[in-house]
Amino acid sequence: MSDEVASLLKSLSLVTVPDDEVSPVVRNVIDEFKSSKSFLWRIYGSKKGSSPIFLVADSPAFQAAASSLKKCDVIIIFSGVEPILDSICSALLSSKSLFPAMGPVPDTVSESIYSPSDCVEKVYFPSAQLSGDRKVLKDKLVFLILYCMLAHETTHIMNGHLDLFQARSGERCLMEFGPSSKNVTSLERQTLEWDADVGAAEMMLRFALDPEITTVSGRSKWTIKPLGRFGDADTSIHMALAATTILALVLTMSKGSEESYGDDHSHPHGVHRGHHAHVALEHFLSFRTGFNRRDSSDQRLFNSVIEAWYQVFYQYLDESFSPAWSVDGLRRAAGRFEEYKKQWSILHPDLQAHSRGVTIAPASPQVHPAHPQSGILG
Repeated sequence: MSDEVASLLKSLSLVTVPDDEVSPVVRNVIDEFKSSKSFLWRIYGSKKGSSPIFLVADSPAFQAAASSLKKCDVIIIFSGVEPILDSICSALLSSKSLFPAMGPVPDTVSESIYSPSDCVEKVYFPSAQLSGDRKVLKDKLVFLILYCMLAHETTHIMNGHLDLFQARSGERCLMEFGPSSKNVTSLERQTLEWDADVGAAEMMLRFALDPEITTVSGRSKWTIKPLGRFGDADTSIHMALAATTILALVLTMSKGSEESYGDDHSHPHGVHRGHHAHVALEHFLSFRTGFNRRDSSDQRLFNSVIEAWYQVFYQYLDESFSPAWSVDGLRRAAGRFEEYKKQWSILHPDLQAHSRGVTIAPASPQVHPAHPQSGILG
């Protein structure tokens, strides 16, 4: 470990898990992520000439971080993330409303107590013992959510977020659940988190579908193959959608997110992140392929994840949580989306200057050069 990485960890009061003690699940996700087309595409031309260093911090918290150092970039995921996701996904899949064709649900569940650091409120929830197809599905969902988290932190690096922060305030690390710098406004930080969510959604979808990719005028075009990594194309899409929705729901527990609409917080509300991720996945499919995807099964799956969450966690949820995922919540999320787009156009010149050899999304939406006749903007 280099001196600057050791110094970073010391400044964050973190120690790392030895390589031979890292969870096999987390190790597999990191290895797959580093070797995947999505990751290689993102780091190509990196100004530092090498891929980020991945570390696992020894902490029970649900937390991740990215850092830009002089000689290298670092992505940190905390050891508490994987067991928390495993328990939550097991509990959700104990609901008959989620993937009803995937086999029987457990007859009994046992209560589990999730008591992390101050990053997330203490939560009590049932944890189910799954078997057969449902256990396989749970393992895949945990894998995809972890993959999405790594992609989110990578986007912070590759799209210039960290270097912009460093140029403004000297800060060299962004914690997933952490305050904004006094030199970065709440709306600016939320916009960067939104951009990282969108980048993560695309990278995860690209991994799940494993499409054939060509480049037209600097923009990638996807040709969807009959089979992705998780079955046919629709199944792979639904796995990505379920993973992003579950992650957004977990993030609603965070103290770092926007507790109520209009509050001055560093991260978008989990409700907004869930709706935006849903929109982003369908948009990328349309933008990259040239065909509008309007599949009612996507909305049904999205709804079934929310329903399962209510069934499993209803007795532990705050009363203000339920309305947030209603039609009114969707309208509010759409309003925030417009705010983020406006702020993105303002930040765009600085972010493009700091981006790591990649072409970030334009300041204003444009048609894809491979199929301009579609009229789909991105």
